[in-house]
Amino acid sequence: AGLLEYTPATDCGWVAYVQDEDIYYYFRGSAWVAETATATQQGTVELATAAEVQTGTDTSRAVTPAGLQTVSWVRVNKTANETVNNSTTYQDDDALLFAVAANTKYAWRATIFMTTTATADWKYQFTGPAAPTFVQYGHIGAEDGAGGEFGVVNAFSTSVIVSATATLWILELRGVLQNGANAGTVTLQWAQNTGDANDTIVRAGSYLEYILVA
Repeated sequence: AGLLEYTPATDCGWVAYVQDEDIYYYFRGSAWVAETATATQQGTVELATAAEVQTGTDTSRAVTPAGLQTVSWVRVNKTANETVNNSTTYQDDDALLFAVAANTKYAWRATIFMTTTATADWKYQFTGPAAPTFVQYGHIGAEDGAGGEFGVVNAFSTSVIVSATATLWILELRGVLQNGANAGTVTLQWAQNTGDANDTIVRAGSYLEYILVA
């Protein structure tokens, strides 16, 4: 039998798979076109690994949300005021927390808009997975019409005290985690340092950002 050659109709929808190339071809217009995606053509695209995303030079692979997280800060917004009074017991912030995977490294930063009293002051801590390889967090802050202050600790669930002489505060919190074998959640906890019937408030508009370092 002889070899039969056949040219399909224009844009007939035919698809051919070339095993050696591991690529599908579509018959478009009057020619076979690789299915591989480009900036102007739909098609198959390979997903980039975290390392390829971080290198930032690949032009043929697609970035997933998980991959993007390795090079971008992820923001968690506080959308409502949160109030504590007459309590020195730590409570989880309603919004400012993030999940962490085992055997990974993270950095985080937060901006806190806070109102308190000279009696109540303010205290905070971060909780997280058990047995991390390393953790450190702290703050710098400024209060209305007065000076500033700072503090640093190197273990989860370790209190940092903010001593207030005025009522209005802006605090910049920073932290780093080299996590061990336990996944979990890094959570901001806070309370009054001395119980006071007047309100201590962490304001809407405060936010936390985190990034997966490795």
